[in-house]
Amino acid sequence: MRCNPRAWRAIRRCSRRCSISTCRPRRSNGMPGTGLRWSALEAGRKAAQFDLTLNVTVGARIGLSFSYAADLFDRATVERVLRDYVGVLRHIVRSDAPRLRDFQLEAQAVAQRGASADLPLVPLVPLVPFVPFVPVHARVAEQARRTPDAIAVRCDGAALGYAELDARATRLAHRLRRLGVTAETQVGVCIARSPLMLVATLAVMKTGAAYVPLDPGYPVAHLAGMAEDARLVCTLADAAGRDRLAEIAGAHVLVDVERDEPADDAPLAPTFAPIYAAQSAYVIYTSGSTGKPKGVAVSHGALTRFLDSMQARLQLHADDVWLAVTTLSFDIAALELYLPLLTGGTIELATRETIADGRRLATLIERSNASVMQATPMGWRVLLDGGWTNRRAAAMPSNPSRAMRALCGGEALPADLADALHARGVQLWNLYGPTETTIWSSAARLEAGASITLGAPLEHTTLMVLDADGNPVPENGIGELCIGGDNLARGYTRRPGLTAERFMPDPHGAPGARLYRTGDLCRVRRGGALDYLGRADQQTKLRGFRIELGETEAALRALDGVDDAACQIQGEGTARRLVAFVTGDAGRPDPATLRAWLASRLPPQQVPAQIVRLDALPLTSNGKLDRRALPMLTSRASHDYQPPVTPTQTLLCDVWADVLAVDRVGIDDDFFVLGGHSLLAVRVAARMGEALGRKIELTSLFEHPVLADLAERLDRDAPASGDAAGPHTLDALQDLLDSL
Repeated sequence: MRCNPRAWRAIRRCSRRCSISTCRPRRSNGMPGTGLRWSALEAGRKAAQFDLTLNVTVGARIGLSFSYAADLFDRATVERVLRDYVGVLRHIVRSDAPRLRDFQLEAQAVAQRGASADLPLVPLVPLVPFVPFVPVHARVAEQARRTPDAIAVRCDGAALGYAELDARATRLAHRLRRLGVTAETQVGVCIARSPLMLVATLAVMKTGAAYVPLDPGYPVAHLAGMAEDARLVCTLADAAGRDRLAEIAGAHVLVDVERDEPADDAPLAPTFAPIYAAQSAYVIYTSGSTGKPKGVAVSHGALTRFLDSMQARLQLHADDVWLAVTTLSFDIAALELYLPLLTGGTIELATRETIADGRRLATLIERSNASVMQATPMGWRVLLDGGWTNRRAAAMPSNPSRAMRALCGGEALPADLADALHARGVQLWNLYGPTETTIWSSAARLEAGASITLGAPLEHTTLMVLDADGNPVPENGIGELCIGGDNLARGYTRRPGLTAERFMPDPHGAPGARLYRTGDLCRVRRGGALDYLGRADQQTKLRGFRIELGETEAALRALDGVDDAACQIQGEGTARRLVAFVTGDAGRPDPATLRAWLASRLPPQQVPAQIVRLDALPLTSNGKLDRRALPMLTSRASHDYQPPVTPTQTLLCDVWADVLAVDRVGIDDDFFVLGGHSLLAVRVAARMGEALGRKIELTSLFEHPVLADLAERLDRDAPASGDAAGPHTLDALQDLLDSL
């Protein structure tokens, strides 16, 4: 790029003199020999002709001014645009060969907490004073010494006091050490929801190892892949866990957590080798785009700092009761399992049957006098659908500080849900954070009617919104949210390439600092508040679970008769569901067979509600998959109504119509075509199990989605008179519901 030197000098003068202003009259000047005089005319325009206009005047110097539509822009925004424009001109002047990608617009970084003050970010006052590192399990043990008889955890009638909880964890930890568990090894935890789940995780942390949750509700093939990748020394399991892992146990060591070895005459040492902040506390497996889950290793230091930050905001006390509804495989469970124990509170651990039923969950909240609950947006909707009114608000109208604290995260919080929760008198928190940055990274306490933003970062956390070239975006700009600070995970276990890709060096931080690329798009508001806009890649959230569309697509492509596959989230609100499109031999296999196969190998939330065959997947002009051109699928019957005949068919029609919220269901209707998905399938299985008095396997619905076929299967599998199982057999329901 070349330019006349006089132009360069004019641009330099312009960069110092430009502003938003109207022309002012100058003194009159005569025109020699004509008798005429002229003067500048004030522009009297009251309305902008265009949305935004840049006016450039060239003379002895260059002048710039903007006119703008006031109903679209405010003065501060236009002033910033003007500064950006001048900045571009200045960059051109100072560069020999300027490139567009090197232009940096004026941007104010979002915020940081607990970082050094010399970083070019907006520092926020930390809410948590510096305290020496003490691991979580040691702090729980200290609480047990202070309040040994207080109830630490309750679940379906069973309870453990603080002293008993710590003692059992210590005895189990000694058993693990005798089995060869040492620091930085990994131990599986495959236990149904009970106080023993908490005993197991504390015991593993006491040894210095990291626990790896293995959800007993996940398919065996999925658990096998996780166990193999984690290279577990052993797995702590109860009866449900042993049954689930029986097929893959082999030489793998299963430790019966239900067998509590009593201490002998020699008392067991309550302490073990020192735990350092950088050691792994747990490894959570998340969805992977290659079809293979990836393990995220989180350190003891990050976990401790996170819990302290949340306590500074929530202000839990010894009389607080936290209703825990999240599966251990979902990393946010660590907040509801450990923070109450650090403050002397009580954990009310809900069973999977209760979580699946909004009415039972609402009853448990009132009966337990719960003061805190954390759930995804879908989980809160299930509770509201169950008729929850929050009697606590009515009982304490004059004490808002003791209001029910409702924590919502895992997906974007819809405004209508926020309004419904505020109407019930809760203290509402919107939380955001990926597993790789230790549970939650930002928190916003939302007042009624206020805008929903991601809020401010927690201590030791930096939020930045960057463009494709790694530069901070300006106000109202959109970019990828990147998170830095001390609470980042160590990385992905045994996957250094992926770790280097997602955890990049922080160009704005101290030497060695990292940023995690979340893949989430955000808009920066004035003042630094962030609006969440969605995913920048194929990764998405469905009912609180983070899933990779590529993982389900890879599983589909592995099937005979499937050449290619594409997945998509369709629908809005509670009707959001995963659908899949496949190409290949139209004769085999049929969609029901594909769903049944996927249900045996993938977690329920990754099984498409509908699978449709296409002649070819739509492509863009450059040959890439055009996801926006995939057809929208309807959730309705496409055939004549056929009424039920048998008692089982009648029962199924009634249950389906109620769960799917449709007027009527016929025996030829397909559950998933009517709008069903994995969450609703769990509710149907629970309702049918209660009505028939026996266990209904969730896979039955995936294998027989047509009502008549399912009714025939249920009739064929009906037990002989007197052999019906009791309500406890609903344990087979997927722990998918625990995330709610």
